[in-house]
Amino acid sequence: MNRRRTWGSTYPRFANRGTVAPHAPFSLTLPLNLLTLGLFTLVVNGMVLYLVAQATALEVHGFPGALIGALILSLVSLFLTWLLRD
Repeated sequence: MNRRRTWGSTYPRFANRGTVAPHAPFSLTLPLNLLTLGLFTLVVNGMVLYLVAQATALEVHGFPGALIGALILSLVSLFLTWLLRD
């Protein structure tokens, strides 16, 4: 039997990638962000910064240093977004 894929049969399988996937992380972390007033995101950013420091030549002294670095990066990002907005 010769099965030929067409857009009609392939598209519905991959249609949710553009609609569901981008919103899934936000909907999963939203309760934690509301409960901790946004500190959950800061801790996650600190953990990511600490892991990057372990894998590269970036020098961070412990997890508290990574949290302070994440806070500084967040503030710089906020300021640049405010400064360069359209």
